[in-house]
Amino acid sequence: MFELVQDTSRQLLAAGLTFSYLAGCGALLWQARQRRAAQPKLTAEDSIVIAWASQSGQAQQQAEHLLAAFKQAHLSAQAIALSQLTPEQLQGLSQVIFIVSTYGEGEPPDNAQAFYQQLRRSHLDLSSVNYWLLGLGDSSYQQFCGFAQQLDQQLQRLGAQPQVALHTLDCLHPTDLTRWQATLRQYFNLEFSQPAPASSYPLTLIKRTCLNPQSPHAGLFHLQFSLPKTAHWQAGDLVKLYPWNDTQHKPREYSLASIQQSGSLDLIVRLAEHHTAQGPEFGLCSGWLCQSLQLGDSIHAELVSNQNFHAPDDSTPLLLIGAGSGLAGLRSHLQQRPVHSHNWLIYGERDPHNDQPLIAELQQWQSSGLLQQLDLTYSRCPKQPHYVQHRLQQQAEQVKHWIAQNGAIYVCGSLKGMGEAVHQTLLEMLGQDAVQQLLAAGRYRRDLY
Repeated sequence: MFELVQDTSRQLLAAGLTFSYLAGCGALLWQARQRRAAQPKLTAEDSIVIAWASQSGQAQQQAEHLLAAFKQAHLSAQAIALSQLTPEQLQGLSQVIFIVSTYGEGEPPDNAQAFYQQLRRSHLDLSSVNYWLLGLGDSSYQQFCGFAQQLDQQLQRLGAQPQVALHTLDCLHPTDLTRWQATLRQYFNLEFSQPAPASSYPLTLIKRTCLNPQSPHAGLFHLQFSLPKTAHWQAGDLVKLYPWNDTQHKPREYSLASIQQSGSLDLIVRLAEHHTAQGPEFGLCSGWLCQSLQLGDSIHAELVSNQNFHAPDDSTPLLLIGAGSGLAGLRSHLQQRPVHSHNWLIYGERDPHNDQPLIAELQQWQSSGLLQQLDLTYSRCPKQPHYVQHRLQQQAEQVKHWIAQNGAIYVCGSLKGMGEAVHQTLLEMLGQDAVQQLLAAGRYRRDLY
């Protein structure tokens, strides 16, 4: 009798979770219809449309700067995110300037995913569309400006007319930017004002702690900096550093591991280490931060607003997923969340005995009720090795229930391995349409590197 009651209870629970998930899917479809209804009305009379796709905000900033130049020239223009545009709307336009970033190795940014998938499946005639295309990227990646190249190919496949060859902007290099602006000046007689300089602050190292001193794996360091009270940031933002304070080096961006109210700007940095015949060699920036920088030393940093990873409403249930140094971006969100909000953390490391960064803090948050659930996974656990995607799959029904409660999913950490595996697991668990709808609704956000 006990087994019968237990089986019946499990069946009722499964049925309840399934119903909740189906209700959540219905809510996603309703939200998608609402977004389509709210899309901007674009016609050929809108002489110039600037369509941007951005992961960390750089392409959006370039689009807004270009829009200001059009307004200064008294030319009609509109800047919109690709998430607000459909291929059908594109068909009715005559002049479009695309400014797009590339995510990871050739992927569209999250706010371009739906548009690009629709464009790939489309057979529209876009021969009336004249376009210019600027791709933002980092040449250290193998697929430099890969999404811009793919977008260019798809637009031409449908007959759209490129007015110039694809322009690329490598890490916002001034020479590349000047060349792009000169091209637009020829076509539209624009004058570009100098953008406001980024806010740069001196950061002084006040504490550095190795979070895994006994680990045989690469060191993970928690760095704390003091900075002027005039500096402002929020959970999800980034800091841009030039290694050794030398602007000749390419800048590095790190997820902030604290909020402003904590009193310090915190980073969690993995020390990149390569073994050679001459001994260990450290990464240019991580070696500087984790080994060479001394207490009391100052570095110059720019705070970067990363709107794509800003916090949801406090009432939104938040599922945080990350591994390794990705704990940084998740920690800042947990610091910002109110005590009685609904939060669930799935975090992965390597060794359960030697790799437990900030474990006391995480357990304290769980005890206080800030974390309703804390799932820790270890890839080098002798008995049962697991990655975060395995735990996600094990908790599939609970994840669906979380989504049905209007929950959001935030992922932070390495794109290769963890980020890609989590994304693939969500696709298998929820289906591509549901994942695309979560992305479009801002309920699935990623800070991956």
